[in-house]
Amino acid sequence: MKSPINDERHSLIEQIRSGHDRLPLGDLARQLGVRRVYQSRKVADAVVESTADGYVIYLNPDRARTRQRFSVAHELAHILVDPRVNMAARSGAIEGHGQRTGTEDVCDSLAADILMPRAIFARHMAYNELSPSALQRLAKEFDTSLQATSFRAAELATESVIVFACDRMSATGRLAVKWSRSSPSARSLGAILPKGKHVDDVPELNEAGRSGTDRVIKGKRQFDLGGYMGVFPFSATAVGTGRVPTVLSVLKVNAA
Repeated sequence: MKSPINDERHSLIEQIRSGHDRLPLGDLARQLGVRRVYQSRKVADAVVESTADGYVIYLNPDRARTRQRFSVAHELAHILVDPRVNMAARSGAIEGHGQRTGTEDVCDSLAADILMPRAIFARHMAYNELSPSALQRLAKEFDTSLQATSFRAAELATESVIVFACDRMSATGRLAVKWSRSSPSARSLGAILPKGKHVDDVPELNEAGRSGTDRVIKGKRQFDLGGYMGVFPFSATAVGTGRVPTVLSVLKVNAA
């Protein structure tokens, strides 16, 4: 796939990275002309605005720090893709009600490249089998959220897997998929776990939700993955510090 930014921009990113796995976002922001980052609860996550002498970024201070990092990387991606970025053209980002465009998806992908470069991330993935514990380690190493880390790991996985998180729905109390991402080979099989799908009929996922965050539960159960059915192995663990923890799981689609 053709990169949305030119070679000069790529060279700038790698120069700032200087061989380190984790890129200093502040240095990249300054090199791109960002003069100030303001806190604002009027924005859904973050938004960049062009000014007479550069750019300013408005960042929601109530978001988790790892989510803020991804949001800043996303806004820097807008500058990299189009230095004439205009906040007025992205007014939906102010209150989070705007229609998502293809550019936003491109900038999400570029933000992932900035924070979790493919070659470097894949090298770290190769150290251990993909599992909830490995995902937590990767998130710590790259200082990224579990969701962003899981999506990146799924996209770069060489085996057929689905990485997903589930928690209790406030309205019904049932355990349901919060988010998921299938690896390319799993998608080629048509294997998906849609958001909102109830999974409270899987005992191991319920057990993981009741267990401590240091315990990994393994199981092998029948799943309907968007019409692709079978008995598949998986591992799960509780994450987070809330009263009702989220369950993070890796399901191996091609290991019946």
